[in-house]
Parts: sequence; C-alpha cells; structure tokens
Amino acid sequence: MKNTVSTLVAAALLVSQGIAQPQFRRPDQALQGLYYAAVNLLSADSSRTRIDIHYRIDENFFVAVRNPDTTFPHEFRRRGEVSVELVDSSVGSVARELENVLIGSESAENALGPKRWHQGIFSLDVRPGTYRIVIEVNDLESKRSVVERSRTLSAYAPHGQPLAVSTPLFLARPDTARVPQRLVPQNFGDELLFGTPTALLLEVASTKSPDDPVTVRYRITSQASSSSEPPEVTIEDSVTLTPVLGYGLVPQRHQEGIAYALAGGQPDAPRLVVLPFPGERLILRTYLLTLVVRQGDAKTEITREFRAVWPDMPMSLKDVDYALDAMRYITTEDELDSLKSGNYDARRRHFEEYWKLRDRTPETAFNEVMTEYYRRVDHASRAFGTLRNPDGAKSDRGRIFILHGPPTRTERTLNPGGLFEEVWFYERLKKRFTFVDRSKNGNYELLPGATG
Repeated sequence: MKNTVSTLVAAALLVSQGIAQPQFRRPDQALQGLYYAAVNLLSADSSRTRIDIHYRIDENFFVAVRNPDTTFPHEFRRRGEVSVELVDSSVGSVARELENVLIGSESAENALGPKRWHQGIFSLDVRPGTYRIVIEVNDLESKRSVVERSRTLSAYAPHGQPLAVSTPLFLARPDTARVPQRLVPQNFGDELLFGTPTALLLEVASTKSPDDPVTVRYRITSQASSSSEPPEVTIEDSVTLTPVLGYGLVPQRHQEGIAYALAGGQPDAPRLVVLPFPGERLILRTYLLTLVVRQGDAKTEITREFRAVWPDMPMSLKDVDYALDAMRYITTEDELDSLKSGNYDARRRHFEEYWKLRDRTPETAFNEVMTEYYRRVDHASRAFGTLRNPDGAKSDRGRIFILHGPPTRTERTLNPGGLFEEVWFYERLKKRFTFVDRSKNGNYELLPGATG
C-alpha cells in the first residue's frame, strides 16, 4: 500500500519552478537575514572608482505596527533605516549614504513560508584605496539595530592597466540573447542563489580596440568536506563574446528587488560582458571560481570563493533525522529503518540517494519533488500541532496534507453538544476526508475511509 502511496505522491508533487539535494547545516551554520556585497565597478574618471553596495534584508527584521498615515495605503507598516559607510583607516569616513525603509503590510504577523525581502543599492564614488565597509540596519519601532563591519575592500581604478575587469556579479540569467533593458543582480551577498539559472556580469576596460572580442575561461571547483560527499567537483568552460559597447549601469529599484538599467550613448563607459554561468547545476557547497579574461594579448585573472545558498530551504530539511522521519508516509517501515541506519554522513547519503531517484530534473541541482514535499511538512508541522502534540506533521491532518497538498475547500462544524468536525474536499482527486475532534482539544482524527 505504501509503495502505491509513494507513486501517487510523486505524481502529485508538481511545482512551477525548481531547485536540489540539500546540504544539511549544523545549527551554528544557520544563514543570517542580512546579505550584502561590495561591487567594484569601473569609472571613466581616472582619479575615482565606483563602489556599489548591494544589500537585502528579511522584512521580518522590521516590526509591523498599525499604520496611522492615511496617505499610505496599507493597514500596517514597517519602518527602518539602512546606512552604509566606507571608512579609511587613516582619514576616517570617506563616503556614507542612508536610506529610509517603509514597507506596507496587511498583517502585523511575520510572514511564514518564502521570505519577503527589502533590497537596495548604494552607489559610492571614492578614490582608489582600501576601506572597511560599515553597514547598519535600524528598526524604528523596536529600536533594534544591527551593525556589520567585518569586511574590507580594495577599490581600484582601471586607468593604466592593459585590461581592467570589475568585480564579477551574479545575475538572474537574461532570457534573451539581445541586449536586455535591465540586468537583475541575484543580490545574495557574494553568494550564488541555489538552483537558479545564472549569468556573470563583468565590466572590462582595456587599451585594445573596443570591438575586439573578449574570451572568458572559468573554472569552478569544490572540495568534499566529508568522506560521504562526492569527490571534488570541477566545471570548466570558455566563452568568447563581443562586449556590449557604450552602456552605463544605472541602479534602480523595481517591485521584485533591484536592477541595473542600461543607459546608452556613453562611448567612454567600460564595456559590458554577460557570461552564461551554470548556477543551476551547483549543489549547496563552497566553491572556488577562477576567471581568466583575455582581450587580444592582454590578460587578467580573478579568483574568488563563493557558496551556493538557499535562504528559503524548508525548515524540515535542516535536520537530516527529522527529514528522514518525515518520510514515514511514503516508505515502508523496513525502508525507513534502512534509511535511518548508520552514522550522520551515512544517513544523509541515504536521504540524498532516495530523493535523487525521484528527481524530475536531474540535470539541475534543485529537486522540485523533494522541495514540495518538505514545504508541505513545514506547513503541517505549524498548522496542525496541539499543546499535547506540537508537531502537526505527525497528526492525521498533517499526513493527508503532506500526501495530497492543500484541499480545494474545507467545511468545519463546531457542535457544542457533539463532535467538532472538519471535512477536506479534493475535487481533482474526487476525494473527501473527514476529521473529528472527540475531546475538543484540537486533536482531529481521520475517520476511516476517504469517499469520492
């Protein structure tokens, strides 16, 4: 029976976009709600250089309160400030900008599920040198403040170099081969967003003819951190592109986040190279990227470390033992016992092998079937728990939700003189499930037999 259920679950778990096998993180490796990165862009001014600071922060950092301003069309609002400063060790602050944050909300509760982000770009012109980055985020309601000052950057200008190259920047891959109207940074700090089609943006400035093609050879390597992981991963490729000429990068904010508009008519601007990058193939791991950029006989090499990150990873995937236990509904008891056998690395390997066999898109790192299953586990755990049994994923309603997803509609009857009853209808499946709360304590039990 459970093998049949497993097949039905695999058929039901359809989502519109995909992401892969997780790398389980220890509690001390949890991702923070603030991402930022400094991008050294190339300036036409020989005495200055341009530093763009990209940032994103979880909207839940800012406390939602009822909105007293009738001109702002939301019932609740979140208010804050984000500032960035570049500090020279000898002369002190050389550049500082501040942005006010105002976010509308229809609820005072922090949103569950996929994170909602506030994003921005600060663009600073400074002299070449070494600077400390100081970024501060303040919530104006709670007075909570976060200050990050652990990073430094070396800002340089391209003049006098045979071939100068900007900081490589991860982009959402443009869906056209033509020059797009805007380029959208992934904006997860220096990291790569796990499982997504990616491109790399480079600015190049050289003493060569601007019409000369640019060849970029890249090498991506990762070293296994334990004996249970696959050996070192290496991806190499070489692409020759003609730079996009005469376009400047203009920061802008749009509804989904941040972007660069391409401003034409700037013949002295650095040239743009947008390079396809295999981001969707990279599992959650740390990588070393080596770029060798050539134009004619001029050559520049860049090396940087980055991680693939998954901020919206379902919580139930962050503990391998909990993730394995949640598979009780799609495995037999013997199968589950086998999956749970061995040490931590062995259990993780069993888990990954199980879901890899059920991956609908094995050419990418993202396993959409696995992801949807554990998103359902997360929802069930939160929504159907009680004081006596806080993990709702182990309840009858949790089991049905995990196997079939949200019902088309529900009907609830609260009869003070009888049983509390809840009926879930799945119109596409032609099924109905009836749950009763005999003790009126929130513990709904499934009545035997689903009806059509």
